[in-house]
Amino acid sequence: MPYAPKDATPTTAATSEHARVLYALDDVEDFDTARRGKIADIPAGKVLLDDGSVAYDESTLAFLDDDAARSPDTVNPSLWRQSQVIHEPGLYKVVDRLYQVRNNDIGNRTIVEGDDGLVVIDCTTGVEVAQQGLALFREHVADRPVVAVIYTHTHIDHYGGVKGVVDEADVASGKVPIIAPGTIASFDKFAIGENVVAGNAMSRRAAYAFGNLLVNDAQQMITCGIASIGGHGITVSYISPADPITETGQVRSIAGLTFEFLYAPDTEAPEEMHIWIPELKALTCAENANQSLHNIQTLRGARTRDARNFARYLDETIVRWGDEVEVHFGPTHGRSGATRRSSPSWSPSATPTSTSTTRPCGSRTRDTRPSRPQRSSSCPRRCAGSGSTGATTARCTTTCGRCSPGSWACGTATRCRCTPTPRSTPRRVTSQPSGATRSSPRGAARSTRATTAGRRRSSTTSSSPIRTTVRPRTSWPTPTSSSDTRRRVRSGAASTSRRRASCARE
Repeated sequence: MPYAPKDATPTTAATSEHARVLYALDDVEDFDTARRGKIADIPAGKVLLDDGSVAYDESTLAFLDDDAARSPDTVNPSLWRQSQVIHEPGLYKVVDRLYQVRNNDIGNRTIVEGDDGLVVIDCTTGVEVAQQGLALFREHVADRPVVAVIYTHTHIDHYGGVKGVVDEADVASGKVPIIAPGTIASFDKFAIGENVVAGNAMSRRAAYAFGNLLVNDAQQMITCGIASIGGHGITVSYISPADPITETGQVRSIAGLTFEFLYAPDTEAPEEMHIWIPELKALTCAENANQSLHNIQTLRGARTRDARNFARYLDETIVRWGDEVEVHFGPTHGRSGATRRSSPSWSPSATPTSTSTTRPCGSRTRDTRPSRPQRSSSCPRRCAGSGSTGATTARCTTTCGRCSPGSWACGTATRCRCTPTPRSTPRRVTSQPSGATRSSPRGAARSTRATTAGRRRSSTTSSSPIRTTVRPRTSWPTPTSSSDTRRRVRSGAASTSRRRASCARE
């Protein structure tokens, strides 16, 4: 069936126009930060496969080159700005002895120059991409051997290119260690489980989520919001780690430099860690503090993240190293900038935590509970923290579900708001002082219980050295028979089935 991209509808155009006033599009700081320290472009602007075919071509994103260009009506303005910032591939110097190859894949690789070799932190998605990045570094900076590899976490775009930077025999012999968070068995489990066992289903879902099969233009595929999309046909590899990091505070001395680790499991990935290099005053929080609103529940089907842990481990990172850090290799330079970048109050991924766990009862339905998440005052109007790469509402809803297992959810990825609005305010039978009963809203029930508790407290004798507060118990109707219980269960199951059927139809 022939397909042709369409122009924006009037509704989409109006929405895009309204969104332009929400963001500080006149702030060009991100352009300066992203391009700072660029040493060289990737050869011919392309990533080539062994047979000479093109896996990635920078020229397909040439429509993003004009920084002053107004975002098209077909694109959310914040996604357009993000894409302008992240689409220039090349080799960059972050600080002395710390370099990155960026934007020729969905993942970046960091190269740390030690006294007697190179430490590669993350290896991108494919072997060809990793080989190109290492060759670019050796051509323009130093032709030195790789003495260690570090995986920051269990996602494919951070280990898939490992065989492009190290020989598996060197890892097996112990010559080149691969350091990773969690036990070896745990890292293997989550890396292989997500990308091999569930690989077929997840890759198909990812094609829809990231638009892998669409043409790059302003009406179809821009970028995926966190990077230029990965190359087509690249070779994905894997080598099990040999040196596990299972506790915060563990240290490795490699090539004359110190690497201190903060173990941060069950955050953006099931196994993840932050890295501090004191000699360079450089810090990375892996993907727990990158410049985007991260998914909490992904459309491709990755394990649901715990936004509470994002905030917890970012807080711990600031406490440990916040007074010393000079650069967060994301990159963000300067102590105040790097500290702010690592702070939960700045990180867009911490927003669902503060919104969903502090105000979980702010509304009665799944639709309205997270409908007004509060963004931190320290990152207002930042395009990186917008919902253009995934709605804040969906993230807050997911956090509610993780923090409160009994919260409403239908589990349908394409239907994020499927819970019907309750017909009326829930009511509860409460006891009155006279012994009579009446039906009252929940707020009144709480007030009655508080009054009862107050009477019980006041009845405590003044001579007692200990004041005992008795919390009144909520009384629930007791089934009169086992058959009554069965009827209740069947009725509840039928109601659940009807709700699920309604979700499926929608």
